[in-house]
Amino acid sequence: LIDVFKELLQDYEGNFTIDPVEDYFKSKLIHYREDFHLGEKIRKSPEGTRYYQDILRERYWHRLNNTSIVQTVYFNEIKSAYEKGNFKIAVKLIENHLLKKPLRYWFGEFEKRFVVEICNPTDRYLENHPIVLGLSEINKEISDFNPNNYVLVEEHPRIDYRIIPSQTDDLNGDNLPDELVFVYSLKPSSKLKLYCYYSTTGTSSFKFPAKTDATNPQGNIRWESNWCAYRMYNGKMDYFSKRLEGLKLKTLKDPDYHYPADWGMDVLIVGNSSGIGGITIWEDDTPVPVMSTSDKDLIKIENKILSKGPVRSLVQVSFTDVKSKNRQYSVSLIMSAFAEHQFSKQDIIIDAVGVDSIVYSPGMEKLPHDEWHINTDSGMFASWGFMNQEIKDIGLGLMFSPEEFTGYSENNFDRFVKLKIPTRKKCTHYIIGGWRKGFASPTAPTSADWAEEVKELGLQLRTVIKVRFYLE
Repeated sequence: LIDVFKELLQDYEGNFTIDPVEDYFKSKLIHYREDFHLGEKIRKSPEGTRYYQDILRERYWHRLNNTSIVQTVYFNEIKSAYEKGNFKIAVKLIENHLLKKPLRYWFGEFEKRFVVEICNPTDRYLENHPIVLGLSEINKEISDFNPNNYVLVEEHPRIDYRIIPSQTDDLNGDNLPDELVFVYSLKPSSKLKLYCYYSTTGTSSFKFPAKTDATNPQGNIRWESNWCAYRMYNGKMDYFSKRLEGLKLKTLKDPDYHYPADWGMDVLIVGNSSGIGGITIWEDDTPVPVMSTSDKDLIKIENKILSKGPVRSLVQVSFTDVKSKNRQYSVSLIMSAFAEHQFSKQDIIIDAVGVDSIVYSPGMEKLPHDEWHINTDSGMFASWGFMNQEIKDIGLGLMFSPEEFTGYSENNFDRFVKLKIPTRKKCTHYIIGGWRKGFASPTAPTSADWAEEVKELGLQLRTVIKVRFYLE
């Protein structure tokens, strides 16, 4: 209805201008109370959009009533339908009798579009759910899709088209994209349609705000989202907790990040531990650390940044010549941070000759005076403890597939959830760090609260959604 009103006003007003309320909704509302993202939440919510739609509809209708259109043959019939709330009838009358040409409900100048249908079959609300689509799967259905010139939008415009920030990533270095990535909230037991508009040639001009990043200063590889940052050095893993949203890796300097700042700090003192997720392989009860703890270690470590933003940062750390008395291993970790999230996704592949399966652990540092919880049915390990007088309370979390669980162990520095996986097959676990000072007041979680949060996040992340692609 708003679209056809605007189309008519271009003919009947002469010098048509966008209503100030529409301009505010499209370009200025998002900046309202940015510290709480309040304007962004209003724009996203159906209720907030409806509020502005109703105002806009009335304002454009009022403008139409002040033009010569009121003298046309069909205006009284349109007015009667409108005032009775029969908006579909009003639109049909306008389209049939007053528009010079049919409106084309299409986004931009793209040549084609296809549907991305996403189904959440569970009763969980999946907020800002990371969605990773294989381009090979898209190309099976949409053979001419051009990943260099596309944009994702919501099915129905709500005053304006809702563009969904996304990116494509090349994982194997052949200069061809392999995955399309975005985050989107999915309601429980829901099915939704997104449109992917594309042109078969050219390159898209759409640029989205960067909400992830990655750096690799002197082999100290780091990856982050707007709400968290992680790093790996010598196989040990650390994390930076943030009090303020934003990207910090490019400006962090050692030792500055070991001290509290407005944005946050490095809150985990790793020492001799694995930190948060450093890998250990198990041969029965014998640990084989996938770490270089001294100059005498012969483990070779190679770091690589695969992608950085706007919605996912992706890094790879490869370990070779990981030796025990019995065999030699190679380990590949591909680690991701997603926009609007604090966790890191850890994809791991372990290779060794002569074995079909391998037991490994993402080690979790023992925190001073901590309390810890494990739930093998839901695939959760969490601990909450006091780091030191300056940092105070922090939390560590591990989310894993319950069917992979095969035991538990610990030493003086770490706790180990043992996971059994097939050799040479990619498997996934997730890690997350928390900091009491990083939570918005008055939140003061107990260890049980933290464990419940980690458990619920793990269940959400492992939720299997269904996606299909088709032309319409």
